Amino acid sequence: MTANLPLISLLTAVVMGICVYATAHFARNYLFCRRKGFADTHYLLFSLLCLLATALLGSSILAYQAGDVEVYASMIKWRSTLEQLFFVVWPWFVYRLTSAGSVRLVSVISLYALFMVLLSLLRPYGLYVDELPTLVSQSYAWREQIAFHQASPGNVGLFASAGVMAACLYSLYATYVYLQGWRRASAILLTAGMLLFMGFHFANLLMYAGMLDTTPLVQYAYVSLIAATSILLSKQMLQIVEQNADKYRTLFEAAGDAILILGDGTVVDCNPSALKLFAAERESLIGRTPVELSPALQYDGRETQAAAMEKVTAAMNDGPQFFEWQHMRLDETLFDAEVTLNRLD
Repeated sequence: MTANLPLISLLTAVVMGICVYATAHFARNYLFCRRKGFADTHYLLFSLLCLLATALLGSSILAYQAGDVEVYASMIKWRSTLEQLFFVVWPWFVYRLTSAGSVRLVSVISLYALFMVLLSLLRPYGLYVDELPTLVSQSYAWREQIAFHQASPGNVGLFASAGVMAACLYSLYATYVYLQGWRRASAILLTAGMLLFMGFHFANLLMYAGMLDTTPLVQYAYVSLIAATSILLSKQMLQIVEQNADKYRTLFEAAGDAILILGDGTVVDCNPSALKLFAAERESLIGRTPVELSPALQYDGRETQAAAMEKVTAAMNDGPQFFEWQHMRLDETLFDAEVTLNRLD
């Protein structure tokens, strides 16, 4: 079956691209948090979920455009396998995010999904089809045709769907716990994503059973879940960054040692202790270079310009530098200082 304008498949491909971006984005968030010493594994788990959703959407595109029933059957087998693999990971993500329920409960839901993954791989056509299906072609006003089957999911398919619904119900319980912890906005987002997922999943089963006349909806189920959770985690990451910025700003302002922050070789920020040490107003220090705040020559007779460049290069390449330095206030009075020079990433 050929499509003159595969709009549904193109839109699904666009969503796949978004999922690929989300995979990289949340993996980067996890690494950022880990470097800062407060890594939460739910960022890494969600990155894996986005990757699985990408593969699942890809199998949907190939199934919709299949012109051969064997190719279609292979794609829906992989789709059912990836769906269950998604729900091996999803309960652990929700548990790490909300701390709701128990490890035993999450393990049971996850292991049930893992059993379904193995069963899907062993069965010739996956979980929802017992025999080689008959393809139905659906045409749209924009001249696209997509392929899908209409058949009862069978007992195995119903058991698989029951496991998915169990994971969804646990997630709804977790959102209730989240709500009790005064995370109302996050709880609403997660609840909305789960309800949309459950609605699309049920509608998709009804469509395959011939009880609902609509386009295949499975891709929208995962899109809604990934989108809602991505917004939730992005808001959470922003809060983490803001909280840590406030914490470090407090430490920065209250530090007894003078601190100068350099950007492109000039002072871009300084704390009150630095203003006191240099006997200057903030506006007078911002924009100056360390060389301008030092005499022309250092203790050993070396030119300050060359010595400063040497220290900066060493700090950038070799790590923190500790050394004695002679500085100069704006009124040109000299003072001795012990300097710690660090690179900020």
